[in-house]
Amino acid sequence: MTAPDIISRLVVCVLATFIGSASLFAKEPGTLTAARVQFTRLPNPTEADRQNYLLKLSKLRASLAENLGSEDCFKVDAEIRRRRAPENTEGYTKLMAGKWSSPRHEYIYRADGTWSMLPEEEGATRGRWRIAGNQFFSNADIEAEDSRTYTILLLTEDNFIFTDGDTVFHEERISE
Repeated sequence: MTAPDIISRLVVCVLATFIGSASLFAKEPGTLTAARVQFTRLPNPTEADRQNYLLKLSKLRASLAENLGSEDCFKVDAEIRRRRAPENTEGYTKLMAGKWSSPRHEYIYRADGTWSMLPEEEGATRGRWRIAGNQFFSNADIEAEDSRTYTILLLTEDNFIFTDGDTVFHEERISE
């Protein structure tokens, strides 16, 4: 390899590193920064504080999502993923049973560990689910061997936020 080849490769590596670093420090929405500062300044945040913070972030994300293609949504999602539910989550299975709405579909999660996409009709996607600690396991009957594992970030009477490690999913309980 000649000296000009080495220099060219070095320049490309330095530029790639600089571009990657610049994207890491891209400006985040001021509302996200303010919310994080407010939360992290709490002397001893409780579980209720964490839940309220995640609900605030979820609302912020929904408002940012109205601007299609907003990169800010990904920054909010990254902050949401950092705030996992504790592993000793008694009662999550009971909380999960019921009807939920995601931005794309509605679902019913039954206490017997089965779920269906709504409306329930012939051919509707359905499967099984379970919760262990702060992990949510789900599979569709069409992919029976392909159980997916998600980490629960928030599960309350009205909100379910979970992640596969990359994507953050938001569901809201449907009033019966």
